[in-house]
Amino acid sequence: MNISLNVLAQTYYVLCAIFVALFLTSFLILRKSRTRKDVEGQSMRKPTHFLDMDTVDAKCDICFGKVEEDTVKECSCGKVFHNDCIDGTGECPYCKAASNSMTERDSRKGE
Repeated sequence: MNISLNVLAQTYYVLCAIFVALFLTSFLILRKSRTRKDVEGQSMRKPTHFLDMDTVDAKCDICFGKVEEDTVKECSCGKVFHNDCIDGTGECPYCKAASNSMTERDSRKGE
């Protein structure tokens, strides 16, 4: 009878140790995967808003000069360029979109 109590006690302690080990392991795995998703998610975030040309003085995103021409080219990534600047490079320096695929916009305010 004495031996069986010792065996039961040892079994109980072993099972408790296994349970604690499994709990800690699963906790650490979940924590590691959650952290990895947060880091990856932050690096892949896209801008949630763009500056409106009507509310700020627009500047060319290549030469950084003020946009005073009648028309400018606006890339799908939200950047704005003088026609001469973007036609000289052939593509957006930020997202590599072709200049001929960009939208021409009227840059004059209030017209």
